[in-house]
Amino acid sequence: MKKILLIIPLLSISLLFSQQREEIVERHSNGVKKIIFVYKGKGSKEKLVRKLEYYGNEEIKSSIEWEKGKENGKYTFWHPNGQKFKEGTYKDGEYDGKWTEWDNSGQKVWEGNLKEHFSALEKEAIAQQAVDCQAKYDESQAAYEDGNLEANIALKREILAMGCDEELSSRSQYYIGWTYGNKLFDMVAAKAEYQKGANNYISGLKYVEKCEEKLALYKKNDEAEAVYKAGDFAKSAVLREEVGLTKGCDKELAAKNLYLAGYIHQKKLNDNAKAKALYEIVVISFSGSRWVDKAKQKLADL
Repeated sequence: MKKILLIIPLLSISLLFSQQREEIVERHSNGVKKIIFVYKGKGSKEKLVRKLEYYGNEEIKSSIEWEKGKENGKYTFWHPNGQKFKEGTYKDGEYDGKWTEWDNSGQKVWEGNLKEHFSALEKEAIAQQAVDCQAKYDESQAAYEDGNLEANIALKREILAMGCDEELSSRSQYYIGWTYGNKLFDMVAAKAEYQKGANNYISGLKYVEKCEEKLALYKKNDEAEAVYKAGDFAKSAVLREEVGLTKGCDKELAAKNLYLAGYIHQKKLNDNAKAKALYEIVVISFSGSRWVDKAKQKLADL
């Protein structure tokens, strides 16, 4: 009878342990274990307490303790040959205290505060990124000087994708729009790029403000069209001239507005002299724009 009494507590302990711990195994494609998640508790109190990773040959790769949903406690990482690679401690999901690294022969190669180590590496990486970003911008400018506008735009888009600082990124975004508006004579693309510059970067930056200035002229262009459709031809002509004669207006936008201002004066306001003067500005000032040929035709008809 005494033997039975001794066995029952042991069984109870075993059952209690099995109820309190659960392992979920994720496997490699060949069926061997890849990751084991160890949970403790039951129901709503079940918590992840350890994560184990394995190489394809089932040799242990890493072990990390978890608490409150974060890495907390000892972390160990092994080389594929079984030698320790890295060991240290996490606290609330961040590196804590002293960490040690070894090569695959077991020789210690580094020991220190990993958080400070990565902080120094991060500063170095940021400095290097600034150099890389400026080099990419210089490369884009060289492409522009060579007349390769497509390469110029493509390189500036690379800058946007690199996560460069806001000043350089907003400058690149602005000049993508500027190239469309002044060299490729594509108003739609130019406006879209300026909108990105105004929306995606910190307000108050020089090139964000320049994007906003460009967009104000595109908005006035839209206003001139609305006023014309409403039948106020004189006001539409005034707005068109304001857009086209504004210093810094994109060439394609300026050419369009001065041409249409001339058209209004000719066809709606019966002022051929004013129309001729506006058409001549388009022909003289905006070589490359499609509005030049239109203006030449109008001049020939006057």
